[in-house]
Amino acid sequence: MSKRKRAREEAPGEGDPRFHRDMLVATAVDADPGAAGVFLHFGLPCSKCIVAYHETIAQGCAPMGIAADEVVARLNGLVSGN
Repeated sequence: MSKRKRAREEAPGEGDPRFHRDMLVATAVDADPGAAGVFLHFGLPCSKCIVAYHETIAQGCAPMGIAADEVVARLNGLVSGN
């Protein structure tokens, strides 16, 4: 089973954040169109790249020295409208 399919099947429970550091970048963009803008804000154009289907948010942030938790917090802000 692919990571992407597995990530979709493992839906967060009630009260869990919608986005998490182990989520694939492509899954995050599929979940909310505003996610691409968040990635770009942090200097991560990976949402438009083939790598988005293979790397988690944390893996995409690591080589750039970006704190994945900050990106995830901003993504979860999309859900609450912040």
